[in-house]
Amino acid sequence: MIKVDQYDREDQAEMKSLIEEISQEFDKPILSLNSSSKTNMIDKLWLAKKNNALLGAIGILRLTDNNGGIKEAVC
Repeated sequence: MIKVDQYDREDQAEMKSLIEEISQEFDKPILSLNSSSKTNMIDKLWLAKKNNALLGAIGILRLTDNNGGIKEAVC
């Protein structure tokens, strides 16, 4: 069964691995995991897991003028 929970700091290592895996699908870097600057911070983030294995993530990013965006990462 797939379970969706809100992101917790304990999930950071799994999220980093997921992003690194996805980034291999692109010819150019999609982000810097070592960057200390945080632009476009996700306001809410949920993780989908099956048997404690991370399947993907979806987040909400607040923009200006009451607009927002959805960011997703799926492996």
